[in-house]
Amino acid sequence: MNLDLVRILACVAVVGIHSVRVRDELFYNLAYYICCFAVPAFFMASGYTLLNRDCVRPGYVVRKIVDLLRLAVCWPVLLWLCILAIDLLCGRAPRYNVASLPTMIFASFLQRGYFGQLWYLGTTMLVYACLPALYWLRDRIGLGRIWACLAALGVAQTVVSCFVGRPLQEDIPQMLRLWTFLQYFLLGGLFGAGKLPGPLRRVENLSLKAHTVCLLAVTVGIAFYQNWMARNVLHVVSAEHFYDSAFTVLWLILLFSWVMKLPVSERARPTITALSSLTLGVYIIHSLVIIAIRRVFAWAHLPASLLLCICSLALSVLGAFALSKIPILRDMIRLKGGKRRLEAERQRLAG
Repeated sequence: MNLDLVRILACVAVVGIHSVRVRDELFYNLAYYICCFAVPAFFMASGYTLLNRDCVRPGYVVRKIVDLLRLAVCWPVLLWLCILAIDLLCGRAPRYNVASLPTMIFASFLQRGYFGQLWYLGTTMLVYACLPALYWLRDRIGLGRIWACLAALGVAQTVVSCFVGRPLQEDIPQMLRLWTFLQYFLLGGLFGAGKLPGPLRRVENLSLKAHTVCLLAVTVGIAFYQNWMARNVLHVVSAEHFYDSAFTVLWLILLFSWVMKLPVSERARPTITALSSLTLGVYIIHSLVIIAIRRVFAWAHLPASLLLCICSLALSVLGAFALSKIPILRDMIRLKGGKRRLEAERQRLAG
């Protein structure tokens, strides 16, 4: 149940990243950087369950990759059909022909076009492809050592980037930065197995009150740190360039462990479960919602930007909920067997 909370918070933060634009106002920037835990938290939640099974079969990996590829292809195709229908109904020449479809699909993996956020599906496919090797290594040298190597690589990259004055990974598509997202995936697996490295395990022993105070202080500090680094050292503002920082990793550990120890009342469980089942749908469609709202209104100031975030989130949730109720479209916002898998994982972890 707490893992569902992690996914919900990460989904809210994704909408925040894409709707709050970084400007000269400090509050704007801090709001943006506070949301930058989103993608790492998604990978940690996936690793929590996927890396703590007895084994993983190649057939399972292939099915999941095909399922993710289905979503990554179907949404650009659906959008292409909608744009084509609108152009024909309006009596104008089609903006995109059939030959442009592969470009639209490929562009989404490179964070371009209407579905630039679908790079996440591409990275998840690569992570699934690594699962057999990760299980083999888990049984021989342990996930902790692999995570430590990837974390050290990320920190070294961050240090060198500071000396160079720009992120070393800037020219590499985010989809291909496996060292970064495998690190968080493995970190989630270590949480699920209860095998965090010794010094990091002390975070889980904090009382909820002390943990909350510590998390709030670190969150504010991280926001100021990333804003200062973006403008004075790395000279880029995108949150994706801070995922490898040791400070960001420690922040994610604090945040993840805090959410996992939150008490969840029985009354709230059905709502959390229902919202969690919509997170993938919200992730997929929220960019279209933001584009549509921005074309209607001008969101130039912070209050309007926050309103954009709230409206985009609410409309995306409603849209995902509506799609989930239409049999022919519900598989467009979820992985096949996803509901059964989540329920099985909840029962396994509870047992």
